[in-house]
Amino acid sequence: MKIYKFLNRPLALEQSCVSFLTQEILSGRTQDLQSMATNPRDSPQVSEKICVIEIKGILVPGDIYWKGWVCGYDAIQEQLIQALNNDRIETIVLLIDSPGGIASGCFDLSDFIYKAREIKRIMAICDSNAYSAAYAIASAAHFITVPRDGGVGSIGVIAMHTDYSKYLDKEGIKVTQITYGAYKGEGDPSIPLTDGALGRIQADVNYLGEMFVETVARNRDLEPEKIRKMEAGTFLGSFGVEQGLADVVSSPFEAIIKLGK
Repeated sequence: MKIYKFLNRPLALEQSCVSFLTQEILSGRTQDLQSMATNPRDSPQVSEKICVIEIKGILVPGDIYWKGWVCGYDAIQEQLIQALNNDRIETIVLLIDSPGGIASGCFDLSDFIYKAREIKRIMAICDSNAYSAAYAIASAAHFITVPRDGGVGSIGVIAMHTDYSKYLDKEGIKVTQITYGAYKGEGDPSIPLTDGALGRIQADVNYLGEMFVETVARNRDLEPEKIRKMEAGTFLGSFGVEQGLADVVSSPFEAIIKLGK
C-alpha cells in the first residue's frame, strides 16, 4: 500500500505516526510499505493449547501481511478463524505492537473478536504499544496486559487533507474539475479545501470517532463519557490500567509464560 493512500480518509492512527506520514507526503516520497518488509505471513503459531497471532505494524484493510511492518484486518481475521476452528486451541493471544492505521475495517474486526470471546478465551498482550485502531482490536479481548513502558489508548480518529494547489500554481499547472454532483471531487488535493468540504469531512471523522468510543465502551464495560474525556490521549503502563484500558501491567514474556502454566 502506497503512503498516498492514507490521504483524505479517516485514520485511527496515533499522532506521532500521523506526523511521520505527513513528512513522507510533503517530501514527495510515496514509499511502498510492502517493500519495507522481509517476511511473508506465517501460519498461526501454536504452542500446546495457545495460539499467538502477531498484530504488528500499520493496520490496513485487506489480506496483506508483511511481518512487523504492515498487517491487514482480513489477514488477522483469517488467522483468528483458523484458531477458532482448531479444537486443540483453548486460548488465542493477540500479540500487539502497532500505532494503529486506517479506520475502515478495524471496527468490523473488533466486533468479530468480541463475538469470538463466546467461543474461546482471547487475550491481548501489548508487546510495546496498542494505539488507536490497534487498541480497538485489543479492547475486544477478554483481558489486556500492557508493559510498564508500553502504552494503550489514542481512542480517536484523524483525517489529513494535503493541498497541492499553490505548488501547482507555482509550476504553472492549472487543474479544472469537471464533475457531475455537487460533492464530486471534494477533497481533491489539487484544489483548496472549501468550508463545506471541511465540514463534511469533520462530520465523517466525528461519526467514526463516536463509533470508536461506543465500541471500546462495550468491549471494556466503560462509560462512553469517560472515554470521550480521554480526548484520544495515550497512557503508559499503570496509567492505562488506571483508566480501565488495560487489566494488568506485565511484560509480554511474563504474560505468555503465565498463560502456559
